[in-house]
Amino acid sequence: MSAVAQRFLELALEVERIESECLEQPIEPALEAVLDYVLAHPECRADLVAAFIHIAHGRGIGPPELIEYCMHALRWGEVRQYLADWLAAEGSERVRHYLRNLLMSFDDDWRHANMYARFAGGLDP
Repeated sequence: MSAVAQRFLELALEVERIESECLEQPIEPALEAVLDYVLAHPECRADLVAAFIHIAHGRGIGPPELIEYCMHALRWGEVRQYLADWLAAEGSERVRHYLRNLLMSFDDDWRHANMYARFAGGLDP
C-alpha cells in the first residue's frame, strides 16, 4: 500500500472515530479533510479508488458517510462501477440497501447533500 493510501486510511479512521465516539462533534470537518487530501493527490487515484473500495467492504475503518461525501464531490466512475457491479451480484438485501445508498451519493439530487455545508452552498468546492 502506498504512503498516500496509508495516510488516507488513517484519516478515514479518524472520521470513523468521530462518527462513533464523538456524537457532539461535527463530522464534516473530518470528511472535508479526507476530501482535501484526496484532491491533493490526483497522481494516486488508483490507490485511492482501491482504498475507498476497501472502506466499502470493511467495518470500523471508515463510515459509509465518508464514501458518500467524497463520491458526491468526486464522482469517480471506477468506484461507482465497482459498487454497481457488487450490487448486481449481491444476494443479501441488507447489503443491497447499503450499496444503493452509496450509489445514490453519485447523483446530483443525493438526498443527504443538504446535510453538509459543502453541498448546501456553505463551502467553496
